[in-house]
This record gives sequence, C-alpha cells and structure tokens, in this order.
Amino acid sequence: DLNQETINKLNINYIPLEFNINDNNYFNYLDQREISHKDFYNLIREKAVGTTSMIGMMRFIEFFEPYLKAGFDILYIAFSSGLSGTYDQARLAKRELLERYSERKINIIDSKAATLGQGQLVIQAIKLQNEGKSLDEVSKEIELLKGKIVHIVAVYDMGVLKRGGRISGTTAALASIMNIKPILHINDEGHLVALKKARGRKQSLRLLIESARERIIEPENKTAFIVHGDDEETANEIAGVLRSEFKFKEVITEYIGPVIGAHSGPNTIGITFIGGFR
Repeated sequence: DLNQETINKLNINYIPLEFNINDNNYFNYLDQREISHKDFYNLIREKAVGTTSMIGMMRFIEFFEPYLKAGFDILYIAFSSGLSGTYDQARLAKRELLERYSERKINIIDSKAATLGQGQLVIQAIKLQNEGKSLDEVSKEIELLKGKIVHIVAVYDMGVLKRGGRISGTTAALASIMNIKPILHINDEGHLVALKKARGRKQSLRLLIESARERIIEPENKTAFIVHGDDEETANEIAGVLRSEFKFKEVITEYIGPVIGAHSGPNTIGITFIGGFR
C-alpha cells in the first residue's frame, strides 16, 4: 500500500496481487490504473463481495528472471505467510530459478506483515541498501526488524468479514446486535487476530489508540502510518493524536488497498509503526 510517488522515488519493483469484485478481476497496481480505491470501497458499501488470490509460482518466475539474467541479485519482501500463500509460491520460484542461475542470490523474507507494515520494511531495506549494506546484511536486519512492526486495526463493518468468510453469520449477527467493534492486530506469526473488543465506534477508536500507546518507543525518531478504508476524516483525526500526543517524527495517512480492504471493509482504521513489540 505504498503510494506510487514513493515507489517511483525509491525505485521499488513490485508484483501486484490480484483481487476480484463483482466477477471482475483486477491487479492491485499502486497507481490505481485499473480501479481507484474510492470506487472499490463504494462497491463494497453496495454489498459487493471482494475476493483475493495469491501470486502463483510462474508469475514470480516471470518477474524475477529478467533481473537474474541482467546479473542482479534479488531481495523480495513477501506479504505475510499468515495471510496468504504468496510467500510459499515465491520460495518455489526461487528453488527453480537457482537451478538455472546458481551464481545469483534470491533472498525471500516472510514479512509477517501487511499493508504499510510491509511497506515500512521495504522502505527500511532501501535505506540500508543506500547505506552500502550487502544483500545478506540488509536481509539480516530486516529479519530482526520485522518482529517490531506494529499493526493495530479497528474494524467497522462486520458484514464484510462475514461475506468474506472471515467470521460466521452468527458471530456477525451477535456483533451487530451488541454493537461490537473488534480491535485486531497482526501477531508474531503473521496472523490477524483479535486483540480487544469495543462497544461502538467511539470506544473502538479509543482502544485503537491505547493499544498503539502500549507499543510505542522513541516516537520522535519514527514514522507512523495511519491506514484507512476510505475514511480520511477519521484517519486525519487519529493522525492528529499521534502528532500532538505521541510526538511521532512523521505521521502519514494512506488508503488500505483492495487486497486487504476486500476483507477488512470500509471505514476500517489501522495504525502501523516500528515499535517495541507486536
């Protein structure tokens, strides 16, 4: 979910994941060339069901091989294996490619992260590379850093979780009746799991901020990202708290892209940063 400006500035290459909505397939290009984030969330609000699919081994081979042919080594930071089979497919591609390009290196990291949690690891990897670190040195530091990537998420629409098969109809109905809004986080294994439960949106956002507070260290040297499911107003409010109360060096707001948004739904708000623990 890095924006296209950042991708261009840092010269990052990426493989877009695929999603389907209303029986139409799209690739999640970060310049939104196939569908805008706003249009995507409007469809979800109209009860469209979004589904996603992992990147297969052959797509990885097609993407990686030109770089290997040109004499480059590769560092690929993958979407969490706890949320997708993409990491395993990348490893299969690596195994096959190294039989043909044994003189090259392909380092694949399971980020155990998503959205701009994963994006932060990519940014840090570029920074380390620019400092002159080798491929293996960068990989080692990113492996250590990923355990400190915090994701705290407040989900708004339980119906999206139900339609996507993430929770049962009974659970969704009870949550709706009781106005329960779950606070989720990505754990050390890279799974999205419940952290707390709130009654109503107001308490949900309060617990979101409290959960983030528990994990913050040295905010004056860190960037925090607020990610949202087409709710810029709330995202900006949360960003204001992180700036004024927690004193982060920088706070950036971005959309949650369709691959995650298909499961988290509109009005979801997340906070991600490098903290003390997950």
